[in-house]
Amino acid sequence: MTRIGHDCHDFATGESLLNELRLKSYDLLLLDWRTRDVGGSELVTWLRDRFGNRIPLLLVATERDKPALLRSLVNGADDFLLRPLCRIELQARVQALLRRAYPMRFEKTLDCGPYHFDPLTRTLLLRGKAIKLKHREYDLALYLCRNAGRLMTRENLIHTVWGQDVEDHSRSIDTHVSRVRTRMDLCPENGVVLTSVYGLGYRLEVCSQAEHNDSPYPTA
Repeated sequence: MTRIGHDCHDFATGESLLNELRLKSYDLLLLDWRTRDVGGSELVTWLRDRFGNRIPLLLVATERDKPALLRSLVNGADDFLLRPLCRIELQARVQALLRRAYPMRFEKTLDCGPYHFDPLTRTLLLRGKAIKLKHREYDLALYLCRNAGRLMTRENLIHTVWGQDVEDHSRSIDTHVSRVRTRMDLCPENGVVLTSVYGLGYRLEVCSQAEHNDSPYPTA
């Protein structure tokens, strides 16, 4: 998976995965049906109870597990693969699930003022020069630019970019917005400003220096 641009993290047991998910979020979970400590059915149930349908679940098992796998599809799993795994099929299933769950990442290139996004390669350029953003920062920047001129509430940003409940990330949204503003150098000189609307959320606007001076919103 790393060969096609995915960051992968391994967990030896189901319990270690569950503990990690209490602290961090991931875009897709590839679950072994027969972990040493937690059964596949229990994992699927816990994940759907905790995260709803936001995280794609791809199960891996053997032919003898197929009846139970089919029941898990009804209970919330998105797809399954049987061993021995075919690398090409695995890549195709993963890409299909990601496209369905996060369509904005697979859209065509996007230009926002002098900024150029390529969601497929997850690159961002400012007048041809690459800007390095971390995973969530990139998703946040892309979503704000896709909705330039619109007020985006904090709740909307968290649900869309993090894909989890608001309370899980309410303390970090402002930090991420601040980092995006700084790393992208969002300012009138670059024709794009990111303003905060007190008590509501944020608005990214493509504007001139004069328009920025007339803006009723603070840029803090």
